[in-house]
Amino acid sequence: MKIEEIQPHGMCCSATKERQDAVRAFDGDALIVLGSRRSNNTRKLCEVAKCRVFTAESMEDVIKIKNAISDSERVGVTSGASTPEDFFAKAVAYLRRAPRHVAFIMDGNGRWAAKRGKKRGFGHIAGAKTFMRVVKWCGDRGIQYVTVYAFSTENWRRPAEEVSGLMKLSAAMLKSQAASLVKEKVRLRVIGRREDIPEDLRRGIEDLEQRTAGFERQLIVCVSYGGRAEIVDAANRAIALGAKVDEDSFAKLLYAPDIPDPDLVVRTSGECRISNFLLWECAYAEYHFTDVLWPDFSERDLDAALEDYVSRNRRVGGVS
Repeated sequence: MKIEEIQPHGMCCSATKERQDAVRAFDGDALIVLGSRRSNNTRKLCEVAKCRVFTAESMEDVIKIKNAISDSERVGVTSGASTPEDFFAKAVAYLRRAPRHVAFIMDGNGRWAAKRGKKRGFGHIAGAKTFMRVVKWCGDRGIQYVTVYAFSTENWRRPAEEVSGLMKLSAAMLKSQAASLVKEKVRLRVIGRREDIPEDLRRGIEDLEQRTAGFERQLIVCVSYGGRAEIVDAANRAIALGAKVDEDSFAKLLYAPDIPDPDLVVRTSGECRISNFLLWECAYAEYHFTDVLWPDFSERDLDAALEDYVSRNRRVGGVS
């Protein structure tokens, strides 16, 4: 998608004839007008456009519009009077480099439950509901890949009652959300040491993976997963193949080598560590940490994380 600035904000502060002429001449697929929908300037610009038009008063609007224009090849961006220059700059930056892959460390379920005088399982149930809402919100924003850290290799050390409850909750979620994933055309993929997962749950996972295999949007759920374990398993595959590896060939031995590395990792609950999550894949990911406990994570919190991501200068070892 090519993003074109039409009469860049600094060149004109209102919907003058010159700016209207520039919008009228734009022959792209869609136009985004930044500014108040109640403004006469905004209305004039919308009226003269010859393509699909969207108006955005905030970054939340821009983030949602990004998904609606995902099939467009050329998108113009302009603004009316009094639109702040920093808003114009942030909007263009997001449209040009919105994250394709966002990963979540869903932390804080137990503390959320404890604050309410409930058992940890109560928090896990609330967290599961948030998880499905977040998947939908990411889809609304055009994010193609969503990865969640559902159950780590270390989580098997938790009390047997809690582990059993989590496995039952996973099975229930799989059953209740299957139709929704198919309807929304979301491909399910589960990565981790599958041999550790109870057989009935494993069969259910494999069945839904097959049913959703042809979809482009992807939900990657890490179960019995550890970043170190993934690297060790890949190294053992290389040894078994008798292969000498470099970074590229080694990456092909990981659990899901066809999935692009995460652009952004979001961790909730105020903890600022990566906890053995996607150690190889997140070498150059941006991280966003929030004090919000996972069950309370909202659509606004997601947008704040996305805005934070856009504000970063990703050099990936180079210079800007």
